[in-house]
Amino acid sequence: MWSSLRRSLLPQGLHLDTGGVPPAFAANYHNTIAGYKYAKAVQGQIEADVARTDDGVKQAFRTDVRNLRADSGMAQDPRLSEAERLIGLGDKTSLGQAAHILQTVIGERVALLNHNLDEMRWDARKAAESPQASPDLLSDLASDPDPFVRAQAAKDPRTPAAALVELARDQDANVFVSLAVADNPSTPPEALRVLAQSSAVSVQEAVIKRPDIPVEALRTLAGSPQADMRARAAAHPQTPVDSLIRLAGDGEWSVRLAAIHNPRTPDSARLDAIKGLATWQRIELGRDPALTPALLKELAQDSDPMVRNGVAGNPNSPVELLRSLASDKAQEVHLALAGNPLTPAEELRQLAHDQRHLTSTVKDMPQSAMRLFLRETVAGNPNTPANVLQELAGDASAPTREAVAKNPNAPEQALRTVYSLSNPKIKDQHIYYADFVIDKSKLAARIALIGNPHTPPDVLRHLLKDPDVAVRLTLVQLPGATPEQLRELAKDPDPQVRAAVASQPNTPPEVLTGLADKSQDYQVRAAVARNPRTPSNVLDTLLNSTFQHDYEKQAVDIALASNPQASAQLLTALAGHADSQVKAVVARHPGTPANVLIQLAGDKNSGIGMAIAGRADAPPQALRSLATNPDRTVRLALARRADAPGDILRGLAQDRDDEVRTAAAANPATPGEALLALAQDRRPEMKAMRISLLRNPGLHQVPAQLHKVMRVLARDPDLDVRLAVNLNAGQDSFVLHMLAEDPDAQVRAAVAANPKTARADLTSLSSDADAFVRMIARRNPHCPQ
Repeated sequence: MWSSLRRSLLPQGLHLDTGGVPPAFAANYHNTIAGYKYAKAVQGQIEADVARTDDGVKQAFRTDVRNLRADSGMAQDPRLSEAERLIGLGDKTSLGQAAHILQTVIGERVALLNHNLDEMRWDARKAAESPQASPDLLSDLASDPDPFVRAQAAKDPRTPAAALVELARDQDANVFVSLAVADNPSTPPEALRVLAQSSAVSVQEAVIKRPDIPVEALRTLAGSPQADMRARAAAHPQTPVDSLIRLAGDGEWSVRLAAIHNPRTPDSARLDAIKGLATWQRIELGRDPALTPALLKELAQDSDPMVRNGVAGNPNSPVELLRSLASDKAQEVHLALAGNPLTPAEELRQLAHDQRHLTSTVKDMPQSAMRLFLRETVAGNPNTPANVLQELAGDASAPTREAVAKNPNAPEQALRTVYSLSNPKIKDQHIYYADFVIDKSKLAARIALIGNPHTPPDVLRHLLKDPDVAVRLTLVQLPGATPEQLRELAKDPDPQVRAAVASQPNTPPEVLTGLADKSQDYQVRAAVARNPRTPSNVLDTLLNSTFQHDYEKQAVDIALASNPQASAQLLTALAGHADSQVKAVVARHPGTPANVLIQLAGDKNSGIGMAIAGRADAPPQALRSLATNPDRTVRLALARRADAPGDILRGLAQDRDDEVRTAAAANPATPGEALLALAQDRRPEMKAMRISLLRNPGLHQVPAQLHKVMRVLARDPDLDVRLAVNLNAGQDSFVLHMLAEDPDAQVRAAVAANPKTARADLTSLSSDADAFVRMIARRNPHCPQ
């Protein structure tokens, strides 16, 4: 065994694939980690041998010495010769002394190798994070004593499967290492089986979430001491049947319930589990559409009516089971049956006429009320026969008639009956509802008739004259409203209805012309003004109309300006309006001519300015006018426009408002000389602006200007700005030279790590007064050694 271990762990001739990581580091690290793994293995064997009390301990110690000599780092240790001499003596005292020597030698070797790995810790972490790290290197990194390094290797999909299995088996592993293995898409099934035995709940959760979880791992998790984990295993679609049977008898109700819901659990186990559930759990279970007919049949015999209610309403309950439940005496069961679309027609007819004495969990509920609720539910069931719906359409209860009106399968005659009895002047009798509920149901029934595809045309004609405005408004807004209906509703006495007609896209032009008459309410005329189908001559008439109040004129003119079919002539006329809101709508209209936009841009109103600043087609002359707008929000919107002319942005870069100047600094169209001037604004509150200069893509297109800005910012008083200069991809060697002489060690360290830093500057930084700067500079691969 030990010969093969030495061959696999101790350095031989190295031919490592380093995948872009410096080969010198990879080779040195491989040697060190291999020696460390070998030493740890030998140390474990020595500890086991020291604990032995049989006659074979002497031979075991001799093997341990040979294993120690196999490591070049311990081969010449004189203490091993002394250990051999003591082993040869063979007495108890001598063997004890030999054991102490062996433990000391291997302990020192492990400590030394651990120290060497500590020296390589920074580079090992970088290598573990490298996207170029090869599988060979990742396999070595997976054995590093540092849990951060192991975790990085554990989550890399390129890490070899054998290394991931070893990481999973490490019982002393940091939980983050185990989580990384569990989350790695390349983790093999063997590793997942090992991780399922972890005592860490977070690791178990990561394993059970995997779609490729092995069956054995699920079997292990099904035996977890954590009830939540057992419940998740019980709900898993791949959990083996033997585990599900055991989980169905679990002491925790949540586990049993999960096993019952799992369709893979045998019915026999589920039936036994149901008996131990609380009432509310059986109620929930009865509503589960995934339950098998056998389980539903068992629950249908439950003593609690709410459990039977769940079965009666279950969409998966067999028809025969629903028929048998129709003989139940509980109101809750009847209500669920009445609402189930799978309930047979004959049973629905029986429920609609049921006069049997019913029981209810609601205390003191009258029998008449129970039957009323039942008829109302049957009336809304799409499976209720037409003749039953006809009978229910004449029911004394308004809510029942409302349900019939909403039923898409109700015949025409039933809908006529509903309409005839939904007149608000007809008084309902022998009902359970308050008057306001009845009136509301009658109104809802008439509105429902409008949306029912089977409502006869003559009923719809009557509804055009309905006394309630809500019904007439519903008719107007009906997608299928005909021109004839709209013509009739255009004569409605209520302005709300006429305004709704004027807003409809299918209202005939001649109707819109009539609604624009000056005798109409201003809201009606405003709706006409906004409608794209309104003839242009009518729009012109509305523009020149007079109104009793200014706000009425304003409302109509705003509607005219927002009409997508408004002509250029109309928009030009509205641009001269005295009201700023009207002009702002004109400024937003896509059909407003360019000369009108230029005219409006001279207005100092912020709403008008923002409307023009937000237009992609705003003419340059209009934008120049906006640059002097007194409102900062207008100038800010202008400074953010990528297509703003350079002369405008040059001016905005000198704006009195800091936020406007910051927006100009980030704009790629801002001229370079303006950006250079902004870089010289060294006020602390403008730090973000100076950093945003470095991210300006337009500046990077002009390298000469970029270098000028960077040289200014390289001497910035703010540390964050100077660090940002170092991180910028556009800096040149001169800028880096300036930063290499920075008084702050953080900046110098950042320069020392920069791959673009000149060799002369790296040489200087490698002798820096700050130890951290020196270390970073010497690690830079371009630094002369």
